[in-house]
Amino acid sequence: MIRKFLTTSLLLLAALSGARADYVDLDDPVASRPGKTWADIVRAIVPDLDADGRGNTVIDLHYLVDLGDGDPPPQPQLPVSISSIEVAQIKAEGRNFTTMLVDLGGADGWAVNVVALALLDEDLKLLDVINVGQDKLNAFLPPLLQISDKDQALLTYSEHGNSNQVYGAYGLIMVRDGKLQVIDTFATLDDRWCGHERKQALTFDISPAARAIGRSPPPSPTARPSPTPPKIAAMKSRNPASKTLSA
Repeated sequence: MIRKFLTTSLLLLAALSGARADYVDLDDPVASRPGKTWADIVRAIVPDLDADGRGNTVIDLHYLVDLGDGDPPPQPQLPVSISSIEVAQIKAEGRNFTTMLVDLGGADGWAVNVVALALLDEDLKLLDVINVGQDKLNAFLPPLLQISDKDQALLTYSEHGNSNQVYGAYGLIMVRDGKLQVIDTFATLDDRWCGHERKQALTFDISPAARAIGRSPPPSPTARPSPTPPKIAAMKSRNPASKTLSA
């Protein structure tokens, strides 16, 4: 299996969980399911998966964002060829779930990979799956965000780069009613030129003060707007001379 290690500048100002994602191989045994390998679990997504990680049948995958332009979402290029599998635990609604990120390879007619994010119950039965691939390189981005006493949210990260730029795309996702729910998506750009470097980073604030801002009524027409909109997250440049970009 190809293990992809992605680097990014992510700053999380929130209550964070120490949970992490683990890479597994198709033939690795599943500790909680004696006699099963991760290939058996992945076959819920690719039913005809063979021993080499290839298959010609993939279940329907909803895309994490509504493209809104009439174009169909990215579809896997067949046969799929699995290049990586990541597994992470997440708590939601007072229950323990397993999430599995499966890179199925390139998308037909798109310059992105199709990446299945699967939600599994305590018995590793498939509950839901969406395509979170927003670029060529994709991974979980730990740690998890503790968004309430009983709920965590996870981040997926996608990127591609050239000689002096890195384009990042994030998906912030939670579990609601036993299904995956996309909270929002974000994009960042890092670049360097002539000895200068500029990075953008996500900042999440779920402190009581931030929640109070989020619940405050909208300003009156004569009120001066806040320099930072009351959102759960914002993209901020580390270049002091640049402005904050609201997400």
